[in-house]
Amino acid sequence: MIRRRTILTGLAVAAAASGASAAFALVAEDHAAGGSKPAFAHLLGSSEVPAPADADGRGAASIQVVSATKVCFTIINNGIAKPNQAHIHQGAKGVAGPVVVILKQPSTGTAGTSAGCVTASASVVSAIVGKPGNFYVNVHNGSYPAGALRGQLSAAK
Repeated sequence: MIRRRTILTGLAVAAAASGASAAFALVAEDHAAGGSKPAFAHLLGSSEVPAPADADGRGAASIQVVSATKVCFTIINNGIAKPNQAHIHQGAKGVAGPVVVILKQPSTGTAGTSAGCVTASASVVSAIVGKPGNFYVNVHNGSYPAGALRGQLSAAK
């Protein structure tokens, strides 16, 4: 629980510093209106499948389902080359899976952030709410086109 709070606090601080605080406000507003609890992911190169990935990079992601077809997100990464893609994939820990939600990639490799809301199919959104651990967030870049960082989603308690 403390680790998730630390990640959320870090996401909020970084988002505010990067101008992404509006997305956090939107997530908080939608959650108050009945959205799901957020899910979090600690992004590491060592978690990426298939390897290799960026061993020095780190990051965090927060995913908030706010309606039957709307997902809001915040991603922070550090220590990787400039990202060119970010996604939610369906796949258990240690298993590569298909992209199910396209996210906006972080702006830069060092202290890069992105935040916003996107639409997704109702079946995917329902599955993320039901079993977030069956999904992961990853960030791609030119050096690691299969994925530089990955983190399995975990629901907030």
